[in-house]
Amino acid sequence: MIRHDLLALSDDGLAQLANVGLVKRGRRDVAEGKAPTITVSDDGSVQADFADGTVTKLAPDRSLIDATCTCPASGVCRHRVTLVLAYQAQQSAGGGADVETAASTSTNAATSAGQDAGTEAGQDAGTATGSSTSTAPDQDARKNTSGTTSPAARAAWDPAELDADAFTASLSAPLRTELTRLRAARLDVRLEQGAIPAAHLPMATVRFLVPHVLAYARCDCVAGGNCVHVALAIQAFKQARGATETRLEPIDSGTGANDTQVGNQLDAKTEARLDALRVAGDALLARLLDVGLSSGPDAFAQPLADARAAATTLGAVQYLLALDGLSQQIDAYAARSARHNEMLALQYATELYARTRTTDPRVALGIGESLETAMSRTRLVSLGARLRGDAGQVDASVMLADLDTGAVMVLERRITQARDTKLPSTAVLAQRQFSSGMSLSAAAHGQILTSSGKRRVDGRLVLGSQRGGLTQTMPYDGNAALRAPLMVANVDELIETLSARPPAFVRRHDATGDVRVFEIEEVLGQALAEGGQCWHGAVQLTNEGGVLRLQRRYDAVAPQALEALTRALSGQYGKLRRIVGPVYVESDNLICDPWLIMADRLLVPDLEAVPAGAASNSLPHHENAAATPLEQALQLLAGAVHVGRRTGPNNAGVRHHARTVAESLNEAGYRQGADYLSNWSTSSNTSDSGPNGPASFGNVACFIQAIR
Repeated sequence: MIRHDLLALSDDGLAQLANVGLVKRGRRDVAEGKAPTITVSDDGSVQADFADGTVTKLAPDRSLIDATCTCPASGVCRHRVTLVLAYQAQQSAGGGADVETAASTSTNAATSAGQDAGTEAGQDAGTATGSSTSTAPDQDARKNTSGTTSPAARAAWDPAELDADAFTASLSAPLRTELTRLRAARLDVRLEQGAIPAAHLPMATVRFLVPHVLAYARCDCVAGGNCVHVALAIQAFKQARGATETRLEPIDSGTGANDTQVGNQLDAKTEARLDALRVAGDALLARLLDVGLSSGPDAFAQPLADARAAATTLGAVQYLLALDGLSQQIDAYAARSARHNEMLALQYATELYARTRTTDPRVALGIGESLETAMSRTRLVSLGARLRGDAGQVDASVMLADLDTGAVMVLERRITQARDTKLPSTAVLAQRQFSSGMSLSAAAHGQILTSSGKRRVDGRLVLGSQRGGLTQTMPYDGNAALRAPLMVANVDELIETLSARPPAFVRRHDATGDVRVFEIEEVLGQALAEGGQCWHGAVQLTNEGGVLRLQRRYDAVAPQALEALTRALSGQYGKLRRIVGPVYVESDNLICDPWLIMADRLLVPDLEAVPAGAASNSLPHHENAAATPLEQALQLLAGAVHVGRRTGPNNAGVRHHARTVAESLNEAGYRQGADYLSNWSTSSNTSDSGPNGPASFGNVACFIQAIR
């Protein structure tokens, strides 16, 4: 009997079940004639007998993770991996089957600095083990791990062909209840078609490693598979009908619960809770417009608590995240912290109004979403780091990408000290503990292997203890082969994609900030602006992918960052090959804030130890363009949120400025925005029903931010 499931497993799939190092070692053993003796029974059982006496058995109709082995490892060890590779080699050599899988060059295996292939005894393959640091990985990890000629590449297939009803029925009652809740949340799912299809859910990624075999549907949550995320992934492929994106619709999960709501309709109980949240949110917004964010935390303690209670009762995860963000902005201003951002505070204030009034409140509010999901063994590579803050506290962020799934996460840490203490040097900050047993520099320049991670719905990563080998760091050369949409080939296409999204005040929160990776053909130029406080650059992408503009503002916690960027674009670190960072669209240009640069070596500008030299002082200075009518309107609204009625429409000077801005908006063709701004500015009434209350403010704030 032929085991077609084993023949269909690619190196990429095996690496997800085990790790790259074990696949590499297994390939090497088979190529060197050290393969085990393979015995296949009539019922499909496969047994591998190794020269050292180890025996590995895989029963029929079971996946590789269910195989038994006499070695000490409790997970998918090298013997289990080698069983598959040896079986594939035997079938290929004997002509016993049309081997569907190509012994392909796994993208992940070819580019990752994987775990030591020799580690097996005492290793639980479901965890990443070892010390917190490691020597440089074997260079073979970047080469073709197959070592064989490749048969025909596997054909693409569609998981929509799988039996979703049978899989759902196999789940336990609690899991079916959880599935009902998540389906009702109407989650947005991004899909990858191909030989190994994948579904990217907000809280997890599911990959289908073997065609038509549900046992090999692997999820990066802690369950690893046979979970609600697999059911959601199958549903997404069925609904998508070949498209790359879809929004899940509520369907009956067989729980007997009322889960038959259609589209964005809400039942009476949920509607009542939404009304309560709308009232609480409007009260908080009215308080902001009355006394201003600058009044301090005590002024907002009660309305914030009321809004949180209403959002918690409704299960509105996205609204809770907005409340958290607003609270942090209030605290940051009270502490006179550089983390305070008036425009971000304006966005959170707008969310209080907008999220309870959309045509699809389930999605905008995040009703029924999971706040965080425990992850299985995960390998994350750095996409760079950023420092923000002041002498009192520094917020350090490291952006990370999962090589197996392409998911992006951000790991954060606040470093505090006495406010009157001198700001630490870059070298000192780089060596500060960032996570358990891990320095900031190690995380920002390396890769993290963890089995204790939790991914929050907004993309933030939480790591557990490093004890017991659950988390370790390893070196990374920055050359991982990343897939779309993280890797960008064309600037115009990305601008179109980003511009087509709903406004930020109703989108799901994403702490990763639209980070992207760009391959660079050449540097077009660089300059300084705002008295040397803002650096600008421009580069041409490879393959005529367009022009990417770069921008970075000076920050006292990373004073050398502008100098590092200047030197990098001047070629002092070798030819510029790759830039990584969050992006945004401004005036039809794509702007990137560089967190990581690849030249002859990996550079993290915020952690680069370079002196403040003359290079940046010699750059040409770039004149700033005058503020547009939209930008003037945003500044006016942000001021209203910041200080309340003191700069509100009952202030004569502000009323005059508001009329001027409204006229500018009208002349620029934004007549609706001009009307909204005029309505808001014509009264000093800050009650809920007045034209200067939450409704009139919310209308103009939504309009201006939506079209900017």
